[in-house]
Amino acid sequence: MDVKNKTRNDYIDFLRGIAAFGIISIHTAFWSGQKYIPEWFSNMTLFLDVPFFFFLSGWGSSYGKIELKKTIKSLGRIWCKWILYIIFLELVSLFLYFIGALPLTAGLADLRDFVDNAFFKVSFTGFRVVAGSIWFMPVYFVVVICFTIFITVIGVERFKADSHTYLIFMVALFLWVYFGNSFLGLDITQILFYAIFWMIGFNMFRHDQHDKYKSSCFLKNLAIIILGIITTNYLQELKLYDIQTAKFTSSPKYAFVSMLSIEVAKFFQNRIHCGKLFAFFRHIGRNAIFYFFGQGMGSSLIFLYVNAFDTDLWVLKWIGALIINIISTIIFAETLQMVYKIIVKVLNVAISVMNKDNKG
Repeated sequence: MDVKNKTRNDYIDFLRGIAAFGIISIHTAFWSGQKYIPEWFSNMTLFLDVPFFFFLSGWGSSYGKIELKKTIKSLGRIWCKWILYIIFLELVSLFLYFIGALPLTAGLADLRDFVDNAFFKVSFTGFRVVAGSIWFMPVYFVVVICFTIFITVIGVERFKADSHTYLIFMVALFLWVYFGNSFLGLDITQILFYAIFWMIGFNMFRHDQHDKYKSSCFLKNLAIIILGIITTNYLQELKLYDIQTAKFTSSPKYAFVSMLSIEVAKFFQNRIHCGKLFAFFRHIGRNAIFYFFGQGMGSSLIFLYVNAFDTDLWVLKWIGALIINIISTIIFAETLQMVYKIIVKVLNVAISVMNKDNKG
């Protein structure tokens, strides 16, 4: 496996693929499974959650050249994919309406509603998980743009040299805001929280990518994290398994819980070898945005029709719903990816023809 590449790290793509399945698992448990799955089990799925994506984003950013123009273009492409997704979602809503599976109100109401959805104010009532999970994207946009501007202003090398200091500062600022104080009149707890995980990922550039994470260090860090979970759980007066409450709003306990998946990812770097399974998850990781969109549709449809699973065993019901959700997510994601590639290819041909005509 080519662990380190100037533009792409295959292991990060593999982890993105794993994380995508983690999100599918979470939404299958918390949405369609909310009436039959035990609360403790639903909370266990949150060990691999959104902070892990921010960690991977920061880690991936440490490999490439950081420029504001490049970042804006990248986020612009993601936004274009989101708009394509809205159009695709409306077409699916209309199809399901014509076959009697969803009411007409499940889709867009008018052009203004389309514009609202384009700016992440989601109103697809037939696809509740889409509206319930899209908060991730605006936060991601803000975190990435702010870091890009900051790094551009002070310089990449200087930022890397002082990155530990900036990370400590963000942790301190998050704790200050979390414990009841505002920053310039703004409630930025959530943005600060996920910015910390982006920064933790960015600091991965300090690790020698060819060395294996020592088992003794891994076990020591796990012990510290578990102690942190127990301590913050006591301070927040929660049930030990209650991660969902610690997630909204983002809290120190949720931070410690999220660090578990990061430590495991660090430990298995250079311990996982190439193979068909690795290539499968790597493909998903390289198209993670389409899979994020796809799971919103799959999880929403499972949520609507989960009662069709006639069994009293909640484990079997959840596994069945999860398998169907995974299959539908893959179908939706790959379809979206294919349509996007066709559109981009057509636009490139059109632009090329226009350029030739202008020269002529």
